[in-house]
Amino acid sequence: MNSLENSCCVCMNNFLGLNKLSKQDENQISLLSKLILSIPEIQWTNNFKICEPCTNLLSIVYNFRETCLKSETVRNQQLEQLKQEVSQVNSSQVYNVQETNEESAGEDKFDNDDNSNNTSDEELLDVDEVK
Repeated sequence: MNSLENSCCVCMNNFLGLNKLSKQDENQISLLSKLILSIPEIQWTNNFKICEPCTNLLSIVYNFRETCLKSETVRNQQLEQLKQEVSQVNSSQVYNVQETNEESAGEDKFDNDDNSNNTSDEELLDVDEVK
């Protein structure tokens, strides 16, 4: 038997009872899939074998990767929700500013009407004095 057939594809130590990479975990994910997803820089093949200590390490690495990816998904969802909330607040503020501007414009118009009436009264007084 060739020494490569009895050596772990990860640590290269010789072991009896190596796991085939086609072996699946409790979630039906093969060891080969975990290796490919966790260390894509290496060309893994199904005819490699892996020892039990490296299988355990692979599970830790794979679970860590999955946890990070799930966290990233949640973080992105929260960020998107926050952006939507900020957008709604900004839209509400713009609407309130527009309402305030419209109300102010109405008050200015009223104030201008008073001023124009005062000016007219002054002009009338001047006209009366001339007569």
